[in-house]
Amino acid sequence: MALASATAPGVAHADCQPSAASPCIDANALWLRPGAHDFVAVPAGEPIPAGAVALGMGAMLLLRPLVLTAPSPDPRGREVPLVQHAVDQHLRVAAGLGHGFELGAALATVLWQRGAGPSAITTQRGGALESTAVRDPRVGITRFFVPARTLRVSARAELGLPLGDSGAYASTRGFTLAPSVAAQLRSEPWAFSAALGARLRETTELGATRFGSELELALGARVRVLGPVSVSLEAFALPSLVAATSRRGRELDTHIRRLPAEWLAAFRLADAERSPIAFTFAAGSGLPLSSESRGGHTTHSYAPTSPAFRALIEVSYVPRPPSQELTRPVSSGVGKHRSGAHAPGSSEAPRDRARTEREPAGAREPRDALAPERNAL
Repeated sequence: MALASATAPGVAHADCQPSAASPCIDANALWLRPGAHDFVAVPAGEPIPAGAVALGMGAMLLLRPLVLTAPSPDPRGREVPLVQHAVDQHLRVAAGLGHGFELGAALATVLWQRGAGPSAITTQRGGALESTAVRDPRVGITRFFVPARTLRVSARAELGLPLGDSGAYASTRGFTLAPSVAAQLRSEPWAFSAALGARLRETTELGATRFGSELELALGARVRVLGPVSVSLEAFALPSLVAATSRRGRELDTHIRRLPAEWLAAFRLADAERSPIAFTFAAGSGLPLSSESRGGHTTHSYAPTSPAFRALIEVSYVPRPPSQELTRPVSSGVGKHRSGAHAPGSSEAPRDRARTEREPAGAREPRDALAPERNAL
């Protein structure tokens, strides 16, 4: 019943009607994918064993993730912190289906946030922002490929469900379809990953800015420095596939270039051979790759949904198969041999040995046993 009411038109997303101050934007642009990954933002890794379940849970701090600039007598505009601070908690679940397939789900809630209400875009006295919220959940399926011992490739399809709180900058206007591919090249102690994808969704206008479908680009490098300890550096960007200037922005002679981008440094403690438990600590910030031009004056800043600072802590449980199963070549059809048995290609093949056992004792004499008699004649 709760799910039906959340998806019914005009109930959960009554505020998502086209307007210059729509709150139907998710202020947290970082998607944490379910499964076994060496990185935070790059969804490349290894499949979960068939019948096993992997879990990940943690918390995230975001500073100034959604700040816009509104027109004002000041040429630089008036800063509107729609979401000033936020603390999220998340849960990631992945289940191995076998044959390289994996099913996953990601859930996130806002434990606490502070900022101006949606009306702050049009008035200087906006209402208070809801302090807690539920973000849109996601479900997806992934197919893994192992073309080489050191290379992992995955293809993923995700669906974001518009079930979050639409009035708290925690949900989008509708469904989000997110196909992606990722690859990881691993040669211990190093690992390098890259991902390319898209987030396809309806367009929303907020002030002078439009939010809609985006590309997703991610890169990462990891090095194992001491036993189970590894450090990584990664970055991701979400180039917009729609024009970033809204109708309101054009009326104000404003040009927006929106490019959400972030970098993250992570510290990971994981020893899969001894324990399936792993701990991850990560921190980073947005990259000032966006700009706004008005009246001949251009300012560069973080894009909305790119925080000035992000910190994450997570504990995960990832059951892994033995390493030999991950890199085992395709069987040639030859079975295993018991200790003491001769392998194919040895001096005594199993077929000859079986024939020798069936022959009578007298038939086991050498073929040239009559040679002395011939010589005597």
